Amino acid sequence: MLSLDVLLVAALAAMAIVSNPPDGLRDSWLLRQSEWDGWTPADLIFPVVLFVAGARIPFSRRHSSWTSILRVGLLIIAAGLLLSGSPSFDVSHWRIPGVLQRIGICYLVTAAAYRATSGDVRRRGAILMSAGVFLTIGYWLVLQHVPVPGGVAGDLSPEGNLGAYVDRALMGRHLGRSRWDPEGALSTVPAVATTLFGVVCGLCLASGERPGRKVQQLAAAGAGGVAGGLLWSVVLPINKSLWSSSFAVFGAGVASLLVALCYWAIDVKRGAAGRRV
Repeated sequence: MLSLDVLLVAALAAMAIVSNPPDGLRDSWLLRQSEWDGWTPADLIFPVVLFVAGARIPFSRRHSSWTSILRVGLLIIAAGLLLSGSPSFDVSHWRIPGVLQRIGICYLVTAAAYRATSGDVRRRGAILMSAGVFLTIGYWLVLQHVPVPGGVAGDLSPEGNLGAYVDRALMGRHLGRSRWDPEGALSTVPAVATTLFGVVCGLCLASGERPGRKVQQLAAAGAGGVAGGLLWSVVLPINKSLWSSSFAVFGAGVASLLVALCYWAIDVKRGAAGRRV
C-alpha cells in the first residue's frame, strides 16, 4: 500500500520541520502550534502520524507474533527516552513522556488489539472501532466529572486538568513543562483511540471492496470525523495538548480524508495508468 508509506513519510517529515523550523519559516502560521484550545495545521500532523501508523498494521507481517509487537514498541519507546535525555542525560530532570514514547505506546496497544481480534474484516473493524469510541467517550467523561484533589471537576486549564495532576503524581519533575506535559499519561488514552481508528482504516483498505468503494468509505468516514469533532468541540474544546476527545475524532477525520486522497491518487490512479501502459 504505497499511499500509506508516502503519507507516513510526509507526515514524519512535516513533524520534523515543525519541531525544528528553518530560520525563514519560524514565524509561519503553518508551522505554529496552538497555545492551548483550538487547532492549527501543525497540530494535525501528530494525529495523522498515529492514524497512518495504525492503518499500516493490517499490512505488516511484524504483527504476526507477540514477541515482534513487544520488540518494536519497546524499541520506539527506548529511542524516545534516549532522545529526551540527550545531550546532558541529567537523570534528575530527564523527561519521561515524549512524542516517540507516545507512538510506541499507541503502537503496542493497537497492534496487540489487532493481534487479539479475529474474524473477517467487518467483525474486526467493528470491534476495534467500538474500542476507539469507548476510549474517547470514557476520556471525556473522566475529564469532565472526576475532580482533581483540591480542585474542581471539569477544570481543563494546563495545570488544573486531571491529566496534569496524574502526570505530576506519576512523574514529578520529569515532564516537558514545569507542571504538565503535552504527551502525558492520561492523554495517551485518546491518542490510542486515534490509532485504533487508523487500524480500522487499514482494514477497509485491505478488504475486497472495489477501490472506488474504498475511497468513498474513507472519505465519508473522514467527513463524519471532522464534523463530529467540530460538533463535540462545542462542549469539549479541540485541544492537542490535552488530546481532547473532540481533537481525537477531528484529527482522525482529517487523516482519513488524506488517506482517501492519497490512495486514490497513488494506488488507484497510478495502478490504472500502469495497466493501460
